Amino acid sequence: MRVRTITAAMSVGFLLLAGSALAQTAASPQPEDAQLQPGLNATFLYDDFQVIDKMPTAPEKIAKGKHGKPVANLDASSQSGELWDAGAKTRYGAYFTGLVKLPAGKVVLSAISNDGVRVMVGGVRVLNDPEPHPDRRTESAPLNIATAGWYPILVQYFQRNGKARLTVSWQVDGGSETVIPPEAFARLNK
Repeated sequence: MRVRTITAAMSVGFLLLAGSALAQTAASPQPEDAQLQPGLNATFLYDDFQVIDKMPTAPEKIAKGKHGKPVANLDASSQSGELWDAGAKTRYGAYFTGLVKLPAGKVVLSAISNDGVRVMVGGVRVLNDPEPHPDRRTESAPLNIATAGWYPILVQYFQRNGKARLTVSWQVDGGSETVIPPEAFARLNK
């Protein structure tokens, strides 16, 4: 019952209006360690997504995608275009879902992608670079996290052709920017 409640809260969190002035909402209740597995869920869809907004958003359409192996973190690049186990080098999209463990205080998120990326944390859009492009940094997003804990994360990414890259990083309380480490990502047991 507790896992279903957390999953429902995560689903509702992603339906909030993106880009609104809402603060990030932590998973509630916070999951216990026994409920978590390392990494993020990965789902791949195949189409010529020319912008992030052309990727499906209906859960039943996303569910029809290929469920890949969980990814430890969001840091991959490829000269050929295939990232993780996408099963394609061109014209695919990916959804990465799960939880990210954020400390209280100022956390600045950033991404480098090729092609488009959108990141939502706690139901709020925090990074958005929706168009096709070569490797480039998305404008950073400073977050003021009131309560340390697990927050729902949804990352949308698409690859058209050529090189591919997706790196999501953070800077915690004025420290150095680093790739978000694997121990900061988790997914709920099914």
